Amino acid sequence: MISKKIVAVGLSVVLSTLLFGETKPKKQTVQVKQPKSEVIKKDPNEYEVSRTDVMPKPQKPDVVRDYKKETVYDPTTKLMWQDNSEVKSNKRNWQSAIEYCENLSFAGYSDWKLPTLSELRSIVEHGRFSPTIKLFFGNIGTYDDCWSSTPSAGKSNDAWRINFYSGGDSTYNKNDGYLVRCVRNSN
Repeated sequence: MISKKIVAVGLSVVLSTLLFGETKPKKQTVQVKQPKSEVIKKDPNEYEVSRTDVMPKPQKPDVVRDYKKETVYDPTTKLMWQDNSEVKSNKRNWQSAIEYCENLSFAGYSDWKLPTLSELRSIVEHGRFSPTIKLFFGNIGTYDDCWSSTPSAGKSNDAWRINFYSGGDSTYNKNDGYLVRCVRNSN
């Protein structure tokens, strides 16, 4: 038995064709400008490119993890980050955190430092929550606060830190114990 819906749809197509002509939509061409003023003609049924040599530029990776050295390298900032298991539990006060990084010999390098607030912000993955650190970092821990080397301008006893649970930053007393993740410039 033929369904009433199929018959109704079939009749509407036949009536539409008799009253208005062909049921196919008319082709429309729209021009869309691409970078460097390259014009692409876009048709609902066909695509035609005005230049055949248009190729997207290869993108640099966001960050690169070295599993052997337990480091993460950011080609944009040219920073190399400590990412061994110690960063998950190494809590220190601010002065001790600075000294720890300055004396660190790790992954074949001895020029480590405690990152500035700006440098720490560069590894926050915006749009993520718990954790907010970029995904290439393998040793994340409890998403606790992490010291920066940036002292507070308003309170001499405070320094800036980032919370990798929420991605927020604020100042805390330099005597408090927070995680330490060292960084080095790799120019």
